[in-house]
Amino acid sequence: MKPIATLPIPTVTPSREADGMCLKCDGYSDEAIARGVELIIATNGWMVQGVEGSDGPNAHKGFSYTIGATASYGLPELVVMDIDYRDGHTMLNWAVEFLRDGGSVNDLPTYGLEWATVHDDLLDSGLFGTYTRHYGKPPEPGWVVQLFAPDGKRCATHVRERGTDLSDPFTQHPYSDDEL
Repeated sequence: MKPIATLPIPTVTPSREADGMCLKCDGYSDEAIARGVELIIATNGWMVQGVEGSDGPNAHKGFSYTIGATASYGLPELVVMDIDYRDGHTMLNWAVEFLRDGGSVNDLPTYGLEWATVHDDLLDSGLFGTYTRHYGKPPEPGWVVQLFAPDGKRCATHVRERGTDLSDPFTQHPYSDDEL
C-alpha cells in the first residue's frame, strides 16, 4: 500500500489561507460562524476545524479535529496535534473518507498513522470548542481518536516522539479553540 503522502487526498473542507484563522477576528458574528459550520456538515457530512499555531511562551504548531464524523457516519471524531492546520485538514479529510468507506483505525498504521483514544478528561478542556458549540456538549467519551502525524509533518520539537499525547490525562497543552 502507498504511504499517505502519495495518496490522492480529497479536499472536503477548504483550509483558510493567508487571511488568518479566526473568523470572529475577521468580523463574522457567532451566528454566521455557527451557520457556516452547519452548512459544511450538512453538505459534506463532517468538517475539519483547524487551529492555527502560535508564537510566544506557549508556542505550538497547531492542531485540527473533525466535527460531524460521529453524527453522520458513526465514526469516531479525529484529532491531530503538533502539525500545521493545513496539513491537519488534508490528513483528517483523508482519514474520514478512508474510515467512512470501510477502513478501520486498526489499518491506519499501514499508512504511517499511529492512533490512540483521547482521554475522557480532556474532552471538555477547551480543545474541542467548535464541536461543543455546535452540539451543545463536548464529544462523547471513547469517541475521539488522536492520529499521530508521520515524522515529516511534526514540528521540530516533537519530530523524535509521538508529540502531544491526548491519551494521557495529565497532558499539559497550550491549545484551545474556545476563542474561535
